[in-house]
Amino acid sequence: MKNDKFKMTQHQLLTAELFDYSYDNYADHLEVGNARFKKIMPEFCATLGEAIDNKLPKEKIAQRLKIDPDKVDSWIKSYKDSAEIVNAVNPSEAFRISLQKIMYGKMKENLDTKEKIDDLIIQICYRVADLGYLLELEKSELSDYSDWLRRDKDVDYSMMGLPNLE
Repeated sequence: MKNDKFKMTQHQLLTAELFDYSYDNYADHLEVGNARFKKIMPEFCATLGEAIDNKLPKEKIAQRLKIDPDKVDSWIKSYKDSAEIVNAVNPSEAFRISLQKIMYGKMKENLDTKEKIDDLIIQICYRVADLGYLLELEKSELSDYSDWLRRDKDVDYSMMGLPNLE
């Protein structure tokens, strides 16, 4: 990676997503040995993932994670959204999914002020930076995913070996 950046594992990427950190920022904290980023947050993420996989009741999840039971649903949704992004087939799909999550989340807000639109743009820019991090991880370039990124709805891409958009 450029400038010998820290290369995160799949679980570290998932933890960064779960806690809403950009990949570069999370990697920087790991590189300096920050205990919160190296141990506490990854353990929380792993425990939450295991609890979801084992279909534990909310009360049990809250107890294991030492959180308010009213926040369990939100953490479960965040974990599933994060896993969908991190487990995407490639960086361009991770980017597409992450933008969908941002936009679906913002649909509840009226984007009727410059400040709200600027906040959305900032979030999109962070996702672009995360795309760059993922591209660096696999030593690829944005142009490698040009076909993936230019897909449109209601077009059959099967002859190109690409999945169709739903």
